[in-house]
Amino acid sequence: MANEVNEKYSWDPKKRELNLNERGLDFVPLADEILSDPNVVIEIDPKPNIAGEERFLAFGLVNGNRLCLCFTPRDDKLHLITIFKVHKKLWRKHYEKDS
Repeated sequence: MANEVNEKYSWDPKKRELNLNERGLDFVPLADEILSDPNVVIEIDPKPNIAGEERFLAFGLVNGNRLCLCFTPRDDKLHLITIFKVHKKLWRKHYEKDS
């Protein structure tokens, strides 16, 4: 199945469905909210990946939920990979580290 796209993002529809089913999170609409958080923290993902591409983690607060969005630049869009809720320890390490 081919990637789906909109004006800003691309994504694998199977991964989107997996996130929805397993985590109840849809990374397409949430990406804008995370990336527009005035306190968003974006870091390079330190984990190596099979594709060999540089991936980024965006830590942001959306409606009181601590979230992390994983993405990579592809062509002229951000390719959304996954999204997950962040536990307190990881949140403090990344999002609150400068507080």
